[in-house]
Amino acid sequence: MEKSEVRELTTASRVSFTWFGVTRTLEKADQARAAQTFDADRDSLRASKRLIPPRLLRPLTTIRGRIRAYWLDHSLPFPSDGVRLMQRADVAGFDAAMREFAHALTVAARDLDAQEIRTDAHRRLGDLYDAADYPDDYGERFSVLWDWPSIEPPTYLFELAPAVYAAEKQRVAAQLDTAIAMAEAAFREEFGGLVQHLCECLTPATDGTRRIFRDSAITNVTEFFDRYRRMSIRSSTELDTMIADLEARISGVAPASLRTDDSLRTSLHADLGIASETLAAQVELEPTRRLRRAA
Repeated sequence: MEKSEVRELTTASRVSFTWFGVTRTLEKADQARAAQTFDADRDSLRASKRLIPPRLLRPLTTIRGRIRAYWLDHSLPFPSDGVRLMQRADVAGFDAAMREFAHALTVAARDLDAQEIRTDAHRRLGDLYDAADYPDDYGERFSVLWDWPSIEPPTYLFELAPAVYAAEKQRVAAQLDTAIAMAEAAFREEFGGLVQHLCECLTPATDGTRRIFRDSAITNVTEFFDRYRRMSIRSSTELDTMIADLEARISGVAPASLRTDDSLRTSLHADLGIASETLAAQVELEPTRRLRRAA
């Protein structure tokens, strides 16, 4: 896929969080007391207190982790901090899912028991406890925001400073080149890891016995195939071919068969070994070539 197609089919996406700070720097007087305990110079010591223990925030951090995983699973890397590329066809579905995540995060935040948190903090912090550090309602202290920032230079810049506009267009073109290389490298690395893991699962143990083979060894690969078809920007015909070949090879192969059929295990293991070697060679060459072209 060329840069023009990437521009037409993708959009930049960004996800950020508002997160209540669970630590506070100690007041100067308290830092002085801490320094005195260790016979240390106060100006050489920085101390803080934890307001809320991780166990009380676990429901919130779990949702935050799910949000990040969902975003990463539905977007591609981009060489700008906090920004990833998303297929435009996925925007509506992503927005709907994020609204559900945001609601769940708000509900979990409101479910935090403010009194329980204060009681726990008073017990843990002793003289360092300060009621002013704790809000009465955590509903607005934890939230997620998502938007679609423009990566293109503003059109008004063309009239104000044509040379600057041209330079910015070149910068964006270079970023898109790099994004294509990053996406390809990410897919190649993930595919290589899955192939290697599947190959290891089919390799006999040192005593010649079969290793334990779990269904996930196959389902993880088939899920990768689905995601690759949905999100790939088709920048490498070699990678496309390898993925298509392996997908055809394991299509219809049941995990149960690989647990019992030695001939099937042996033949698939041989094919995976060849694929793994080819991928390793491509990893050494392809990203370097593309990234140099994007520079």
